[in-house]
Amino acid sequence: LDMWMTLRDRHGPMTAAVLGAAYLLVVVELILGVANLAGWRTTTQASPTLALLVALSFAAFVWRSTWRFCFTAREYGLAEGARAVLRIPVANLIAILAGRRALSAYVRTLRGELIRWDKTAHSMHPAGAVRAASSRAPAA
Repeated sequence: LDMWMTLRDRHGPMTAAVLGAAYLLVVVELILGVANLAGWRTTTQASPTLALLVALSFAAFVWRSTWRFCFTAREYGLAEGARAVLRIPVANLIAILAGRRALSAYVRTLRGELIRWDKTAHSMHPAGAVRAASSRAPAA
């Protein structure tokens, strides 16, 4: 059970590392595409297996994005549904940075430092803060 929980705990930083590598590959491909258009590089044909995997990955991304749009638009409207899809890279960037921070904290504990817990300071419960803000808002 301890091994399972330890491996499960490392899931977030590993996901962040994969996300970071994926975004880095997107940047590299953009640079190579510009170089190809400028005639500086010859193109190589991707293997059929790689082309299939890329197509399946893209289809899964479109599937997740479509459902994110649909569920958000149903609750908050079409504009907010579109914004939910546009926020995907922002959420991924936050996940990458959080994973990097978690991994560096883990490495510090491996070097013998004590575990330091981060805690957000709240003056009141978030639900109470929303309720208090909505009661102060002028009626429309």
